[in-house]
Amino acid sequence: MKLYTPQNMRDADKYTIESLGVPGIVLMDRAAEALFLSLGDKIGRGNRFVILCGKGNNGGDGWALAYKLWAVSKKVVCISLFGKPTTGDALHFYEKCVNEATLYTPVEIIDASDDISKAEDAVKSADIIVDAIFGTGFAGSIDKDSTAGNLISLSNKADAFRLSADIPSGADAQNGRCSDIVFRADMTVTFAKGKVGMYSYPAREFCGEIIIADIGIPESVFDAFNSKYELTDNETIIKYLPKRNASSNKGSFGRLLVYAGSEDMTGAAHLALCGALRCGAGLVAFASEPYVTDILKHRLSEPIFFPVKGGDSETDRLIEFSKRCNAILIGCGLGTGEGVKERVERLIRECDCPIILDADGINAVSDNINIITEAKKGILLTPHPLEFSRISGLPLSDILAGRIESAVEFSEKYGCTLLLKGANTVICDKGERVCINPIACSALAKGGSGDALAGMIASFAVQGASLYESAVLGAYLHGRSGEMLASEFSEYGVLPSDIPITAARILSDILR
Repeated sequence: MKLYTPQNMRDADKYTIESLGVPGIVLMDRAAEALFLSLGDKIGRGNRFVILCGKGNNGGDGWALAYKLWAVSKKVVCISLFGKPTTGDALHFYEKCVNEATLYTPVEIIDASDDISKAEDAVKSADIIVDAIFGTGFAGSIDKDSTAGNLISLSNKADAFRLSADIPSGADAQNGRCSDIVFRADMTVTFAKGKVGMYSYPAREFCGEIIIADIGIPESVFDAFNSKYELTDNETIIKYLPKRNASSNKGSFGRLLVYAGSEDMTGAAHLALCGALRCGAGLVAFASEPYVTDILKHRLSEPIFFPVKGGDSETDRLIEFSKRCNAILIGCGLGTGEGVKERVERLIRECDCPIILDADGINAVSDNINIITEAKKGILLTPHPLEFSRISGLPLSDILAGRIESAVEFSEKYGCTLLLKGANTVICDKGERVCINPIACSALAKGGSGDALAGMIASFAVQGASLYESAVLGAYLHGRSGEMLASEFSEYGVLPSDIPITAARILSDILR
């Protein structure tokens, strides 16, 4: 599913209004209708509705919703945080609330700048609070002592259902960054299309359930933007999955070389191999020190085993073998022993196939990261945030606050594909394509989980998917596996060794 930036949305609104002749008040009314419908049976319980309205079009959505609630005789309090609206469409619905909604139970309007105590009391006594303060135009921060900061903080503490219009106030729809003060929604109704920032942490944490509401902007308007952002779903998986013909043989699905494992981390290599085998690679060759290959020979029947010792001649032999492979996975428990750094650097420079660099493979080049630009057929890095901090030089806090920006900048700078792990993993392809994986599952926060993921990604790469597509496929199936396993064992009890076969079952379900 494609995602869009705030500027895309402004352009889409403008084109729909100016070129297609759809009045802005019609779009605003449709947005309010979507908010109204999202409340469902909550509207029928006689609840007290409090709507926090800003001065722009997001506030206009709130005023339009207030008018609809008034029309079905609901008790509505609108809190105007910054006075009368400043846009014509928003002012239209504000005036309807002021001038028309006067019969029966009128819309109560509180100007927070005149009577903050009354506004605070309204929030505290609300059953349903609607956030229509800033919308997708927000960027920056909210002062905790400001009117908005005060009322948002009170809303987050209130025993009420919280609904945001388009995106929670305090979250940046462009990049997912958040102010220290953010409206914490139970549900967010976003209009027309999903916005990039709301699917990335930390913003995703504040959105609650996300509903995308059609407000009548034609699909052709968005097609013209050719957005580089996407959110993985089953359709994405089917689109990117390498096709398999019935008349194929093992050579049709590629040969993968996995260089991984060390004396103390044989399990990491085992998990990577299982991930690769369960996701369809035709042939998997495993290279490691003899101690490790001897152990794994007794645990797996499928791989070709390629023991390598230290020294340049052994590296020459490994590089020569790689010429018969379609991709190489480097890392996954490789360790940091003598000669590892030198061998990894030579593999990056001399291997004539795509490279997936994971874990200790990344650690090996962390002090010489420019070497990744020398990869002949492309390279994918799969760091967790701390590893990414080491190779990018960015503080961990900056990475966590702006995952999309950080990943895109690095991917573009080094001309690589990057998978930045974490809740809602971000995948970038040279800064040109960006995918957000919509899964956050703590069951996957366990040693060995990333090794299985690396093997899964490498498996798709040898079957013909690009490194970007392979990362999208692997991350999604990995995440869904965590969710499925957690439903059976809880998020506490999932083992990384359960992931590869579960991913195969999920893939089977998707393809049915």
